[in-house]
Parts: sequence; C-alpha cells; structure tokens
Amino acid sequence: MDNYILLTGATGFLGQFLLHRLLRADVPIAVVARSSPAQSAKERIAAIVGRCSDEDQRDYPTPVCFTGDLTTPDLGIDEFALDWFREHCNACIHNAASIRFHGKDREREPWRSNIGGTENVLHFCDEVEIANFHHVSTAYVCGDRRDHVMESDLEVGQGYENDYEQSKLEAEELVREAEFLDSLTVHRPAVVIGDSRTGFTSSVDFGLYQYIQFVWQQCGQLRQSPDDRVHFPMRLRLSGDEKRNLVTADWVSDVMVKIVTHPELHNQTYHLTPKTPTPSRDVFEAISDYFRIDGVELVEKGNFNEKPGTEFEKLFYDFADTFEAYWGDEPTFDRSNTAAAAPEIPYPQVDQACIKRMIEFAVNHVFEKQAV
Repeated sequence: MDNYILLTGATGFLGQFLLHRLLRADVPIAVVARSSPAQSAKERIAAIVGRCSDEDQRDYPTPVCFTGDLTTPDLGIDEFALDWFREHCNACIHNAASIRFHGKDREREPWRSNIGGTENVLHFCDEVEIANFHHVSTAYVCGDRRDHVMESDLEVGQGYENDYEQSKLEAEELVREAEFLDSLTVHRPAVVIGDSRTGFTSSVDFGLYQYIQFVWQQCGQLRQSPDDRVHFPMRLRLSGDEKRNLVTADWVSDVMVKIVTHPELHNQTYHLTPKTPTPSRDVFEAISDYFRIDGVELVEKGNFNEKPGTEFEKLFYDFADTFEAYWGDEPTFDRSNTAAAAPEIPYPQVDQACIKRMIEFAVNHVFEKQAV
C-alpha cells in the first residue's frame, strides 16, 4: 500500500488551506469532490492547486481526484476507485462538513453532511481498509458551556445553541465508536477566519464575514460620497469585553498538517483555539474604523431596553438573529495537547490589524466582484 492521504472537503474553506499545506509537505493526496455547474471536480481541484503554485512559485502536482459525493453510499465512486484506494491510500482527513446552523429535519443540512456524510466516510474507510483517521470536529461540540472546556471533554450533559453544534458532536461520537480504526486523531478548531497575512478566504458565507458583508452593503446604500463617514444609529448588546475565539486558517492548517505528518502526535484530541481570545471590542472597532462608521454604542445587555430601538437597529437585529446566541462571553478552551504538539508554529494574534486584513480581502476580492 502507498501512503496517499484521502482529504475530504478539499474544495471548501478550510479544505483549501489544508490541501495547500499538504502539498507543501510533499504529501501524496487523493480527493473525492463534487463537480459544480461550471467546473468538473478535477477542474475545481486543478484551479486550487494552480493558485497554491502561483502563491508559492512552485509547481505542485495535482492530487488524484475522483468525482463523488460524501452524502451517497461508497461516496458515489465506482469499483475501480474503491480498488485504487485499497491499494494506494492509508489515511483519511475527514474535513468535509456543513456549517448550516439550523435544519428543518435530519434529512437536510447540517445533519445530512455532518452525520450521514461521516457515516458514509467511515463505511468507505472500513471497506477500503483505511484505519488511520483524522476527524475535523469543532471546539463548539461544547455546546452552551461557558466554563473551561478540556480537550478530553465531549458529552457532559451540555445543551446546544443550534443544530450545527449537535450534529458535529454526534459526528465526533460516531468516529470514536468506529472499532475498525487503529488510530483516531480529532482536530477541534474554534471560529476559523482567513489567512493572517493576506486575509485570503475562499468563502464569505459564515460568521464574521456575514457581519462584514451586512455593514458593507449598508454603507453602500447610506454613503453619499467615498470620503463620507456613515452614521449607524444603533446599540450593540455588548460590553466590549466578551471573548471571541477566532483563529486564522493558515495557523489551523499548519498545526493540523504538522500533527498529520507526525505519527507520534496521533491518537489525541486537539483544541485549535486561540492563545488569547479576541475581545468583541476589537472586532467592533476594526469594522467601524475600516468602514468609517459612527453612531454605534456598546450597551451592556442589562441596560439595553432603557430606550426604544431605531429602525436601523431593528434591521440589524433581524439580520443577526441567527448568530445572537454567540454574543455573550464564550468558553475558554484547554489547549495543552496543541501547545505541546506545535510550539514552533507561530500563533498569529487576531487583533484589529488582522481583522482589517480580513475585511479588505473580502471587500476587494469577493463582495465587489459579486456585486458586478
């Protein structure tokens, strides 16, 4: 058997960073990917590899690519591909997942990918004798806990803020119950944002970026000239001191690939969480400063209903309803295993300057192109 690693979710946000780092580490990679309306699976992967090659000024080989779908039995691939994996592949990084917060039922996302997809990947690995498994979970399997969460913790009676958290916990339970695995390593990132140096992201359909896009759209409607400041008459239910567990995709993927390529680090659970969480004030001030906004007040929750909200405030809270469960303080995460595994990999602090790089990339390379 060769030493190829199967990477699922290679065309997704974190998956593209993982693919890039695996290529840098000269790891032979196989992927199962879906075609899009505009590109075949192989074309999608080739485009990502081309961008990575351009960035590093190095010609990377295109991974072995099979067209398939993780939500179908045997990942939707044929017997030839199954035989190829039996002969050539000895490990899997299961990174594919849905980040949809709510599903109407368990036949839809996020359950369909996070539970059904994980079941299919496990069955596939069992069938082709892949017994070295790396599972990309999330730090938020902790659910509604707001205390100190250990890397060894999983189900401790917590509740869940949404279906995404619960589906990811159940998926992690599935892989831990898989008796055929010889080695199981669990990677639990916190809230992952773009590249710490360039701000690069391949997706803006989640979390911080949706707030940024909302502000960008409102500024476009309210700003009369490019030099104007914009007045947002509203209050945020924040003190400014709430912890935000933001981590950059380059650091997360660098640490993960270090763990994947060093067998002595396997069979552990890793919280890929910040050394120092970002205060909510830094996020607010970075967005306000970048977009030249005034008129927004931070008002602690207990004082919020002292006066009626403005129309703009109501508009914002209608938009933010999906995410409001995360507005309070977040848990702290033990990261002992992570710190011991990769002490030499510099941790980029997510400060105001870093957040502004995320905003600048999203505005210039995603939002404005989408608006054309």
